[in-house]
Amino acid sequence: MKFLFVFFTLCVLYQMVVADRMVSKTCQTGGNTRSEDRVSIKSGQHILQNYCQDGRNNQEKCDMFCMKECKSRSGGCGNGGSLRPDSRHCYCEAPYSG
Repeated sequence: MKFLFVFFTLCVLYQMVVADRMVSKTCQTGGNTRSEDRVSIKSGQHILQNYCQDGRNNQEKCDMFCMKECKSRSGGCGNGGSLRPDSRHCYCEAPYSG
């Protein structure tokens, strides 16, 4: 049982750090090209833990694409694919690339 747990953990870490991810061309180019053709991109461990342009503490522009999950304080505001979340209220809780 312990072996299975270690194996599963290593697989998850591999997927997050090393393995490429398949995303749409739209997602890869940040919306500059409109295409649902799938392309391979390197996985990243980018995690945004703060709100973007909240008008108070964080004035950073937020260009987020290809996210697995994005939530706002009051609910969901974007979810993967080629959709871009509301950069004023979103933060990411999962690795994303873009």
